Amino acid sequence: MLDLIRQEFYKLFQKKSVLLSPLVILALMLFMGTGGNLSDRKYFFTQGFSGFQWLDIAIVVIGANMMAMEFEYGTIKHLVASHNNKFLIYMSKMIVLTIYDVIMHFLIFIFTFGIAILVYGSKLPLHSLYNGRPIINTFITATLGDQFGTILVITLVFLIAGLSRTSSIAATGGLALLIFGTSVSSLIIKSFGSAFPFVKWNPGNMFNVGFQFATPGIIKQSFLTDSQLVIGNLVYIVLFIILGYIAFSRKRI
Repeated sequence: MLDLIRQEFYKLFQKKSVLLSPLVILALMLFMGTGGNLSDRKYFFTQGFSGFQWLDIAIVVIGANMMAMEFEYGTIKHLVASHNNKFLIYMSKMIVLTIYDVIMHFLIFIFTFGIAILVYGSKLPLHSLYNGRPIINTFITATLGDQFGTILVITLVFLIAGLSRTSSIAATGGLALLIFGTSVSSLIIKSFGSAFPFVKWNPGNMFNVGFQFATPGIIKQSFLTDSQLVIGNLVYIVLFIILGYIAFSRKRI
C-alpha cells in the first residue's frame, strides 16, 4: 500500500497542472480580494476569497485524470500486474488526492491571511462580526467544512471516472454535478419536499455542508441540520467508495 501511495504521489506531482494549481488559485484569490468594496471583502474573507470553490474545481479535474487516464494510456495494466490488488490501487489514488486536497486547503488558509493583510493592512478585522459571528471563526469553520465536503467530491469523481471511458467525460460530469448539484437539489426539494420529505437526503443537497457550517441561513435551502448533513455525507462517501470500486474493478483493462 505504501509503495502504491509513493507511486501515486510521484505521478501526481509530475503533472504541470498540479504544480501550477496553487499559483492559479492564488491569482484568482487576489483578484477577488482586491476587487469590490470592503463589505464584500469581509464576505470573501470568510470564504477564503473563493479559493475553496476554485480548489473544488481543480480537485474534480485532477481526480478525473488520475483515474481515467490510467485506462486511456494503458498504464493500469502495469499497476495490476505489479500489485494484483485493484482495491489497494483504487484506495491509494483516493488517499493521495485527499492528502493533496488537505495540503491545498492549508495553502489557501495561508493565502487568505496574506491577501487580507494586503487588503486591510494593519486593520485586519479578524474579530469584527459577520452574520453575528467573528469573521475569523466563520473563516475557520468554512475551511474545515469545505475540507470535509471535498471528500464527498473526491469519492463522487472517482465513481464517475470508473464509469467513464475518458478523463474529459469524467471531469465534465464531475463539474456539472459540483456546479449544478445544489441548485437542482433545491429545486427538487421545493417541488416535491412537502409530499416526499426523503428527497432532502439527495446527494446534491450534501454539497451544502461546507456552506451551511459557515452560513447557518443555508438550512432554509437544505432543510437539514448540520449533524444531518454530516451523517448524510458520511453515508454517501461510503456508498460512492463501494460503487466506485465496483465500477473500477469491472472496467475493462
